[in-house]
Amino acid sequence: MKETIHCSIGVIENNSNYLLLRRQKSPYYNYFEFPGGKIKKNEKPIETLQRELLEELDILTEKVSFIHSITHEYKEFSVCLYVYRIIKYKGKIKSNYKQEYIYCGKDFFKKIKCLESTYRIIKLLSLPRFLSISKPNHKTLEQDLEKTKIKENFFIRFRDINGFYKNN
Repeated sequence: MKETIHCSIGVIENNSNYLLLRRQKSPYYNYFEFPGGKIKKNEKPIETLQRELLEELDILTEKVSFIHSITHEYKEFSVCLYVYRIIKYKGKIKSNYKQEYIYCGKDFFKKIKCLESTYRIIKLLSLPRFLSISKPNHKTLEQDLEKTKIKENFFIRFRDINGFYKNN
């Protein structure tokens, strides 16, 4: 049975570009990935994220949002990634370990070598974050549509007026 490694990952965005670090160790030397690292024994995922971003990028997180966790199977091991969006941080980003870092747009990911799990996180980030199901009457339709103006990537599933779908 493969070992499962648990890690916390930080997504830092700047003008629709994501910050990536180039790995300096095996396996996958020279591949790009999101900043973060292994969760130590008795450490919570958020604590790992804070520690790793301070160690790797010299920043202190002030506001983060948990996005999702994913498990990815590599040939040698499995990795469970706790993915966080970094909303606000203190400090100026610099590489403490002399790792190259870049800001990469979605179209550029095909031109660089990234870990497979990094590609999965990019796909995850492109999914809508908000979903609402309308009430089963048309009177609340305006209220539901108003929600889409408040939040980016907000999707609504509309019910029919009777609250169910008819089979013809």
